[in-house]
Amino acid sequence: MGRLRVAHVVDGGPARLAGILADDEIVALEGIRTDAEGLDGTLDRLDVGRAVEVHLFRRDELLRLMLTPTEPPRDTCYLTFDAEAGEAILTRQRQWLSAPPVSSGA
Repeated sequence: MGRLRVAHVVDGGPARLAGILADDEIVALEGIRTDAEGLDGTLDRLDVGRAVEVHLFRRDELLRLMLTPTEPPRDTCYLTFDAEAGEAILTRQRQWLSAPPVSSGA
Protein backbone atom coordinates (compact mmCIF):
# COMPACT_ATOMS: atom_id res chain seq x y z
CA MET A 1 0.00 0.00 0.00
CA GLY A 2 1.54 3.32 -1.10
CA ARG A 3 1.40 6.21 1.34
CA LEU A 4 -0.69 9.18 0.26
CA ARG A 5 1.32 12.30 1.03
CA VAL A 6 0.04 15.70 -0.11
CA ALA A 7 2.58 17.33 -2.43
CA HIS A 8 0.88 20.67 -3.11
CA VAL A 9 -2.28 22.46 -2.01
CA VAL A 10 -3.91 25.07 -4.28
CA ASP A 11 -4.66 28.43 -2.67
CA GLY A 12 -8.42 28.82 -2.33
CA GLY A 13 -9.04 25.19 -3.29
CA PRO A 14 -11.14 22.74 -1.27
CA ALA A 15 -8.14 21.08 0.38
CA ARG A 16 -6.74 24.41 1.56
CA LEU A 17 -10.17 25.48 2.81
CA ALA A 18 -10.42 22.22 4.77
CA GLY A 19 -7.05 22.89 6.41
CA ILE A 20 -5.02 20.28 4.51
CA LEU A 21 -1.36 21.22 4.07
CA ALA A 22 1.53 20.01 1.94
CA ASP A 23 3.28 17.02 3.55
CA ASP A 24 0.10 15.85 5.34
CA GLU A 25 -0.41 12.10 4.98
CA ILE A 26 -4.02 11.21 4.16
CA VAL A 27 -4.99 7.85 5.63
CA ALA A 28 -8.79 7.68 5.28
CA LEU A 29 -11.75 9.31 3.54
CA GLU A 30 -15.20 8.80 5.06
CA GLY A 31 -13.74 6.23 7.45
CA ILE A 32 -12.31 4.07 4.66
CA ARG A 33 -8.54 3.62 4.41
CA THR A 34 -7.14 5.12 1.24
CA ASP A 35 -3.73 5.10 -0.37
CA ALA A 36 -1.98 6.50 -3.44
CA GLU A 37 -3.18 3.67 -5.70
CA GLY A 38 -6.86 3.96 -4.75
CA LEU A 39 -7.17 7.74 -4.52
CA ASP A 40 -8.56 8.46 -8.01
CA GLY A 41 -11.33 5.89 -7.64
CA THR A 42 -12.19 7.18 -4.17
CA LEU A 43 -12.32 10.79 -5.36
CA ASP A 44 -14.54 9.82 -8.32
CA ARG A 45 -17.15 8.49 -5.88
CA LEU A 46 -17.37 11.70 -3.82
CA ASP A 47 -20.34 14.01 -4.34
CA VAL A 48 -19.57 17.62 -5.22
CA GLY A 49 -20.77 19.92 -2.45
CA ARG A 50 -21.20 17.17 0.19
CA ALA A 51 -18.62 17.40 2.97
CA VAL A 52 -16.54 14.29 3.67
CA GLU A 53 -14.42 13.40 6.66
CA VAL A 54 -10.67 13.19 6.04
CA HIS A 55 -8.30 11.54 8.50
CA LEU A 56 -4.67 12.51 8.10
CA PHE A 57 -1.39 12.64 9.92
CA ARG A 58 0.42 15.95 10.25
CA ARG A 59 3.80 14.96 11.58
CA ASP A 60 2.76 12.52 14.34
CA GLU A 61 -0.65 14.01 15.10
CA LEU A 62 -3.82 12.37 13.76
CA LEU A 63 -6.30 15.00 12.56
CA ARG A 64 -9.91 14.79 11.40
CA LEU A 65 -10.92 17.48 8.91
CA MET A 66 -14.01 18.10 6.80
CA LEU A 67 -13.46 18.56 3.06
CA THR A 68 -16.15 19.73 0.65
CA PRO A 69 -15.35 18.59 -2.91
CA THR A 70 -15.91 21.08 -5.73
CA GLU A 71 -15.94 20.84 -9.49
CA PRO A 72 -12.45 21.27 -10.96
CA PRO A 73 -11.82 24.60 -12.69
CA ARG A 74 -12.64 24.61 -16.38
CA ASP A 75 -8.93 25.04 -17.09
CA THR A 76 -8.16 21.64 -15.55
CA CYS A 77 -7.24 18.76 -17.83
CA TYR A 78 -5.84 15.28 -17.37
CA LEU A 79 -3.23 13.63 -19.55
CA THR A 80 -3.43 9.87 -19.87
CA PHE A 81 -1.58 7.42 -22.07
CA ASP A 82 -2.98 4.52 -24.04
CA ALA A 83 -1.92 1.37 -22.20
CA GLU A 84 -2.20 -0.59 -25.45
CA ALA A 85 -0.09 1.78 -27.57
CA GLY A 86 2.53 0.27 -29.85
CA GLU A 87 6.27 0.58 -29.26
CA ALA A 88 6.67 3.45 -31.78
CA ILE A 89 4.09 5.55 -29.92
CA LEU A 90 5.59 4.70 -26.53
CA THR A 91 9.02 5.77 -27.83
CA ARG A 92 7.62 9.14 -28.99
CA GLN A 93 5.88 9.60 -25.63
CA ARG A 94 9.15 8.99 -23.75
CA GLN A 95 10.98 11.41 -26.06
CA TRP A 96 8.31 14.06 -25.59
CA LEU A 97 8.27 13.71 -21.80
CA SER A 98 12.05 14.01 -21.54
CA ALA A 99 12.38 16.92 -24.01
CA PRO A 100 13.85 20.14 -22.59
CA PRO A 101 11.42 23.07 -22.26
CA VAL A 102 11.06 25.33 -25.27
CA SER A 103 12.45 28.83 -24.70
CA SER A 104 10.06 31.70 -25.39
CA GLY A 105 12.97 33.94 -26.34
CA ALA A 106 11.95 36.54 -23.73
